[in-house]
Amino acid sequence: PRRRAGSVRERHAHMEEPGLPEPATIEEVVEVVDAVAEPAALPPPDRAEWAGEEWLATVRRFQGFLAPFVLGVALMGVLRLCLGPRLGPALGRLLCVPAIALGLGLLSSNSVLAQLSDDVLHVDDTLKTAISLILFSTLYLLADATVGARPVAAAPKKRAVVRRYPRTLPKAGRDAFKEMLKVLFDTVTEEFEPLFGLPMDIYGYVKDLLRYNVPGGKLDRGIMVLECLEQFEQARSFRSLSHEDRCQAIILGWCVEMLQASFFVADDVMIGANMRRNQPCWYKRPDVAQNAVNDAALLQSFVFRVLQRHFGDKPYFTWLQELFIDVSYQTHLGVLLYLTRQSRTSPKDLSRFTEDRWRSIAKYRIAMYSVYLPIAIGMVVNMVTDSAAFKQLELVSAQMGEYIQANEDFTSCFGPNQSAKRSGADICASKCTWLVVKALQKAGMDQKRLLQQNYGVMSPASVQAVRKLYSDLGLEREFPAYEEEAYRTIQKSVKSPALRKLPRGLFQTVMGAIFTNKAGYVNRK
Repeated sequence: PRRRAGSVRERHAHMEEPGLPEPATIEEVVEVVDAVAEPAALPPPDRAEWAGEEWLATVRRFQGFLAPFVLGVALMGVLRLCLGPRLGPALGRLLCVPAIALGLGLLSSNSVLAQLSDDVLHVDDTLKTAISLILFSTLYLLADATVGARPVAAAPKKRAVVRRYPRTLPKAGRDAFKEMLKVLFDTVTEEFEPLFGLPMDIYGYVKDLLRYNVPGGKLDRGIMVLECLEQFEQARSFRSLSHEDRCQAIILGWCVEMLQASFFVADDVMIGANMRRNQPCWYKRPDVAQNAVNDAALLQSFVFRVLQRHFGDKPYFTWLQELFIDVSYQTHLGVLLYLTRQSRTSPKDLSRFTEDRWRSIAKYRIAMYSVYLPIAIGMVVNMVTDSAAFKQLELVSAQMGEYIQANEDFTSCFGPNQSAKRSGADICASKCTWLVVKALQKAGMDQKRLLQQNYGVMSPASVQAVRKLYSDLGLEREFPAYEEEAYRTIQKSVKSPALRKLPRGLFQTVMGAIFTNKAGYVNRK
């Protein structure tokens, strides 16, 4: 006990020495033990740094797919840029097929992407294919919009377009045309005062010009435009034209009729005609006289003004305008051939009356604006761009024009309902007709000498001599055979594969009008 007490006193003495720490209590020891047993809490990590590392890891997982994807998009753009403008809008868009196929191949066959779709995106193969299809189609359309081929006939962005049509129209075509005539006149004249500052007397003169020359005919060409567009609509959507489309079709028909009126006014002045459509020719009016030359040009310019104001915002406007320009140009060439059939300063030369010249007159003076133009308008409005179809249509129109001209030539001489004055008009005027061309091909030297003496002479005896010569050569009996042969030739031409995009019944309607009405379809006098 003494030793224990001594050791305790020594320990206490040692603790009481200066500089030594106080002995720990039991509570302090327990706290130290607990602190050692539980690890210290770590500070929270930086979230931005953790997100960046996760994004980088995801990009690395995509690395096996990004390289072929970027390569595929670049290849698609190069193909569209290099080949698109050369192939045109239709064939150029076919490049979308290999582009989408390439994208589908990359997205479906890449093993890295397949694992990523299962682990991260959680999509099945069907959804993955749909996503890839939408992705590559969108990329292709963007490439097509930026570097692809543009349409040939893009409409100008800003044009003064007028569309004020009647709320209702009669069902009958001719009655509907008469109802729309006021719209045509207003379109032409309503700009005179506000835009050009023209006086009211000009307004009245133009109104008389339009009323006197544009209506009054049989409206065959205008009706053909309406029927053509109706058949296109029936073939495409199995329904009739809407009210606005029908009004615009009639406006286009009136444009063809107004173009014809411009030709008639000019023709009457050049050939010195007296009557047109059972009334004195326009230039025969005392208040007109030689002003008719300018009036003919005005009527033609009105056509293009009407086209601009009613169709200026249409995608086919430029193409439509070029169509009217081309047909007008070709018709003027046909008129030139017609007017220069004989020299005005040299003696009569029947050798000018060749079959080639007669065919050219029939094609360019009649067929192009009477048959080709109404059908071509329907093709342009319905965006038919096949050049082979237009070329075949020109051939068919020329064949129809030849029959129209031959039938008119024949009935003017041998028609049962023709007056004596009319029956000899072509002979007195020394026209290049189907009859005189065929007569020159069959006639002997004496018969040619008889033609030389009497053809182009304004004498009843000379007219009778020429008509007797035609009969002696068998031309009166030959024409029905020519008519049958022309019908078979046209039927064969309209069945050409080049015209397969046109409605089947279109040409039957036209041929029915030509071969039923015959000269009543196109009668330039």
